[in-house]
Amino acid sequence: MNLKPQPFVNKRDNSIIAFLIFVGTLVVYWLTLARSLSFWDAGEYITCSSILGIPHPPGNPFYILLGRFSTILGLGVPHAQAVNFLSAVLASLAVMFTYLFTVKLISMWLQNPKQAYKAYLGGFLAAFYTAFSYTFWTNAIEAEVYSGLAFIINLIVWLTLVWVEKSRDFSHQNILLLIIYVFFLGFGIHQTSLQIAPAILFIVVYPLLRDNIGSKEFWSRLIIYLISLIGIYLIFNAVGKQLQIPALSKYMFALGSVALMYYHLKEKFQKKIWLLGILFILVGLSSHIYLLVRSELQPFINEGNPHNIPMFIEYVLR
Repeated sequence: MNLKPQPFVNKRDNSIIAFLIFVGTLVVYWLTLARSLSFWDAGEYITCSSILGIPHPPGNPFYILLGRFSTILGLGVPHAQAVNFLSAVLASLAVMFTYLFTVKLISMWLQNPKQAYKAYLGGFLAAFYTAFSYTFWTNAIEAEVYSGLAFIINLIVWLTLVWVEKSRDFSHQNILLLIIYVFFLGFGIHQTSLQIAPAILFIVVYPLLRDNIGSKEFWSRLIIYLISLIGIYLIFNAVGKQLQIPALSKYMFALGSVALMYYHLKEKFQKKIWLLGILFILVGLSSHIYLLVRSELQPFINEGNPHNIPMFIEYVLR
């Protein structure tokens, strides 16, 4: 298998197919769209989008802002339909990127241009079965955050493969910065967007590690890093239980991973890249400012009341 997608797939044809998949999926979702609110969280998200309220923790602030934007663009359409349609659009984008990254993955196995149809067919089938699987379709036609989550995850996977295709020697670091930004922007839609971070991180750092895998220094460092991360998790898991912040261990584990990565790779990146990475993280997380600002104004729905820093931290970390 090649380490890079092969140039046997015609970019123009691939883009046209991806666009048609997006439009076709969106039409089906529109025809089957919930015309009003449905059970569980959908009614809460619709109402909070309409009045700029604060939903249940952790708030999903970027989704609420997108929902509010969709009600403004609704042009007289009931707010429930407008926010439901937002999910349909995000789900259709997720399906489109399912097609795009599947084509890139399959193209790694292609041996000649005559096999390009395999990538198109595989991408179409992956998109089709994603779009019309029961759970995904259900979430795509109601006001739920999971369509946005799927879009963010699929976009990140596609961007990672674009980076693999363009460069494995870190000359295209702007793509890595974009991936960081999308990761933390998606955090404002659903926090589980960060669950794929270890896999993406492995893809990125693997070229730096593979040449040293056989050395004793590599394995000794790896063991030290793993022991350190396990220790961080166990310590902050105990602290989190005492402070009633169960998620503290996960965030500190992630922070420790980033710190170790910086220590090990600091010579591979320019300093400005690390600084820009931190800036992009902060910009991606900036939608959470909405929770502090809006909660202070005491909207009709203000779950958790995260109007100050201590309550905000407790609210987001739940």
